[in-house]
Amino acid sequence: TTVTSKDIEKNPVNNVLEALQGKVPGLFIQQATGQVGGAFSMRLRSASNFNTGSAEPLVIVDGVRYPSGTLPIKTNAQYDTGSFLQGGSGLNYINPTDIERIDVLKDIDATAIYGSSGAYGVILITTKKAKTTSTLINANVYSGVSLRGKMAPVLTTEQYLMLRREAFKNDGLEPGATDYDVNGTWPEDRYHDWRTAFLGKAAVTSNASFTYSGGANNTTFLINGSMRNTGNIQLHKGDNKDGSIRFNMNTRSNDKKFDLSLSGSYMGSKNDMVPYDFSSYVNSVAPNAPYPLTSDGQVNWADVGDWESGVGNINRTYLNSTQNLLSNLTLNYRPTKYLTFNTIFGFNKLNGRELSTKPSTVFNPASTSIYNTNVGLLNIFDSQSLTISPYGEFKHIVGTKGELSVKLGGEINQSTIQSNAVTGTGFASDALLSNPALGASKTISISENQYRSIGMYGIVKFIWDKKYMFDVNGRRDGSMKFGPNRRFGNFGSAALGWIFSEEHFVKEHLP
Repeated sequence: TTVTSKDIEKNPVNNVLEALQGKVPGLFIQQATGQVGGAFSMRLRSASNFNTGSAEPLVIVDGVRYPSGTLPIKTNAQYDTGSFLQGGSGLNYINPTDIERIDVLKDIDATAIYGSSGAYGVILITTKKAKTTSTLINANVYSGVSLRGKMAPVLTTEQYLMLRREAFKNDGLEPGATDYDVNGTWPEDRYHDWRTAFLGKAAVTSNASFTYSGGANNTTFLINGSMRNTGNIQLHKGDNKDGSIRFNMNTRSNDKKFDLSLSGSYMGSKNDMVPYDFSSYVNSVAPNAPYPLTSDGQVNWADVGDWESGVGNINRTYLNSTQNLLSNLTLNYRPTKYLTFNTIFGFNKLNGRELSTKPSTVFNPASTSIYNTNVGLLNIFDSQSLTISPYGEFKHIVGTKGELSVKLGGEINQSTIQSNAVTGTGFASDALLSNPALGASKTISISENQYRSIGMYGIVKFIWDKKYMFDVNGRRDGSMKFGPNRRFGNFGSAALGWIFSEEHFVKEHLP
């Protein structure tokens, strides 16, 4: 299945996976939250039956293996059950407007070419390249509004209290001292639609990109820059900003036997949205409860009391700064018109610094030992991937109608993911939260995962008269994830194809 840039342009999304939703049969994509920067889960066919935790498709960007699952973001740590990032998605750091096409491989095609790494499918992302020596300038600027979606109607206060009293009656109970909604503490004529209070109405999103391309003789180039700003419709403030710069250069020898393509991109982003999702309050707070905020947007602790102290999370602070470097070098040599040698060198480095704090203003001042519960979290994470993929291909015409293609290749990959996090609690002052190591109690978490793989593959394809097809694929794959005596495995497939619409009988008798 292929999704092109024209399809992506119709969807002003922040993560390219949103543009794939509903367009690839068998590919299930779900975002953990509607908040910008949230993680995505991908499932291809019935992969989740084997492993619900990590069975996601392999993602390749310009020949480089890319982190497709969740990043080591810590906002959902033990002190943060209301997180919305929930790991974050590495594909948030690729601008969808830079993508030329997306190809999705499934089943035997994926495993025969990518071995065990492609067992749950492969998503190939190709970015835009320079195509012509003519000078072209393209500018694209748009601004839009993200609106809260249509939601089901909720009960009025009268309807809500009727059901509450009926529930007490059915249980043979009387309202208790803390049942403020029905014991007369809260007025029965007060009504709040908490969707408006907590979810807001709209947020502005802006995107601007500029591309300059051209060339001369046998060389073409492309330079691109873009900036995005995505707002947040929920109760708290903050937004997600990022900017990127990208280049591509292609050159060819005069005899057209040697090609070289060099690409690179760098994106920096800053997310300062409070990592808390208030949508859980929409259906859990009584409609006649006091409004939790004062006219100037501060928490009204006098009225809030203990009924929903979580609203204090609007006073949290968060900053996630991330940098993403993606580079690619492709060498292509054709000694004869039938034979081609190609090598791809790819490197990706994604690193970030995350600071999340819960100051004393998050908690009810009537509670004791506020400074024993304030929290500071500092997390520094880094992901690197190096991929080398050489291959050779032979193509020849057999007889008058036959086309034979033989391809032999390999792949070497090394990936490393590191995370160093410090969580501190019990600060003497909120001013110290930016350094979690100064907390009275602290937890240090250090993790490093390394992965290396090597593989060799062969593909033989024969087409006769452009309607009868036969191909055989094979691969030997090795991975350090398995034991020393079980690291290599063999994968293979064979397929027959018939394009029956090319038969004369079909062409002549069917529309």
